[in-house]
Parts: sequence; structure tokens; C-alpha cells
Amino acid sequence: MAKNKNKRTPETSAASSKWLPALVICALGALLVWFLLADQPVEDSDGAPRWSYRVVQKFRHDPGAYTQGLLIHDGVLYESTGQRGKSSLRRVDLASGIVQQQHDLDARYFGEGLHFFRGVLIQLTWQAGEAIIYNSETFAPLRTLRYQGQGWGLTGNDQHLIMSDGSDVLRFRDAGDFSVVRELAVTDNGKKVTMLNELEWIEGEIWANVYGTSDIVVIDPADGRVKGRLRLNGLPTREERHGGEDVLNGIAYDRRKKAVYVTGKYYSNLYQIEVTRSTPKG
Repeated sequence: MAKNKNKRTPETSAASSKWLPALVICALGALLVWFLLADQPVEDSDGAPRWSYRVVQKFRHDPGAYTQGLLIHDGVLYESTGQRGKSSLRRVDLASGIVQQQHDLDARYFGEGLHFFRGVLIQLTWQAGEAIIYNSETFAPLRTLRYQGQGWGLTGNDQHLIMSDGSDVLRFRDAGDFSVVRELAVTDNGKKVTMLNELEWIEGEIWANVYGTSDIVVIDPADGRVKGRLRLNGLPTREERHGGEDVLNGIAYDRRKKAVYVTGKYYSNLYQIEVTRSTPKG
């Protein structure tokens, strides 16, 4: 019979007991260091400052929603969802996550970014090259605008719409005819930042999800430089996962409350977060 290599003798048990207090103290010390550093903003050695966050509050979100666009206007949450045959425009009750109003897109469309601009809702489509304009109250389609290339994310300031297409370039567009009035190349420490997806204009900055990652980059609209990078690795938590989540995608800003909300494709929760910014070196 082979020996049991894991068999414990009185001597080994005593030795283990002797070292147990020291091991516990080391573990507690490591835990304390992690706790003190976990919420501190740090700077990537080769990129923009890394900002930290904390969850202020969480709300229910439809786990069947493939979130492509998210916004809050006058306290009301609007959402664009994707996938052909399942794409929609929605008005959602923020507190409960219940869909209050929904317009389903034609099966040929794959819904993408969404923006509220001067009384109407504008929804991008992925490959159809069409932006659909809706009555913001009834969700009745009013007209479409044409564009070249793919549609990913959409936001805007008081003058222009701002659109992403998965590249490193954001395009500022005229709201009347959707023509390109300016192109902005996005860089982090001189390196291109590609896969820019869902967008939100927040207090003079452009926030963008980086598709396929848990990162949000905060962009200076003057020169395209990434001012900060927010990594939301902890959302959703392990306990909140249902197994069908895709990727982080969705940023909304409530101007009245100055509150930031984030979610993802097929996420069960929408999170209000508070961001701590670090100061760049030098």
C-alpha cells in the first residue's frame, strides 16, 4: 500500500499550530494593505492616470437588454438595445428598471448609440448607415439621416453630435444633415485608442466605453487626449452575475444630480458611481 503523503502526525500538527498565528498576522497585514490601496487612484506608467470609483447605488436592469446606448434627460432614462430582430428604443423607470415604453426596430436594423438632441431622440444603426430620428414623446420615427461606415456610439454637446465607429476617431457631425464637421483622433500618451464605443458628454468631456474591456476613457474634446482611465473590473460583482453578461457598455449622466450611471450588455444591474480623479505626474 502506498503511503499517504498527506497524513498528519502529532509532530506536524504541533509545527503547524506553532506557525499559525504568524500566518494569520501576515494575512491580515496583506489584507490591510490591499484595503488601503484598493480605492486609491493610480497612474499607469505608460498612459493616462487611472481613476478609482465606488458604487453609490444600484438599480435593476433588464438582463435581456443588449445595451448599446444609454442616456438620462430631465431625469428620464432612455436606452437603445441591439441585435437584429431584438433591437429597440426604450424609456425605462430608473428606480425599478421597468420598461415603460418601447419601440421595436425593423429586423434589418441593429440598434446602436442614442442621443437626445433639441427635442428629438437620435438612434444609430450598426451597418445600415442610417440614424433614425424619433419623436421623444411618442417614439414615432420622423426621418432618417445617412452616414458612411458603421455606427457605434453617439452623444453631443450644445452644437454638434459626436459619433464613434469603433476606430480611434470621433466625428463631430452637423445635427441637420449629419455631415462631418470635424474629426478627433483619440490618443493615450501618444498611442491610438481604438474600439471607442458608447459615448457620453459629461461636463465638457467625452466619456467612452472601450469595447471588449471594462475601461472607460475620459477624453479632452479639444485635442483628443485621454485625461483619465476608469477600470470597472468589479462590475458586476461575482454575486450579481447570472452567467449571460457580455461586456460593459452604457454611460448616462444626470445633469441635474451630477450623477454618473453605467451598465453593460445583458447586465442585471445599472450602477450609479462616484469617481475619484488622480492628478497626472509632472
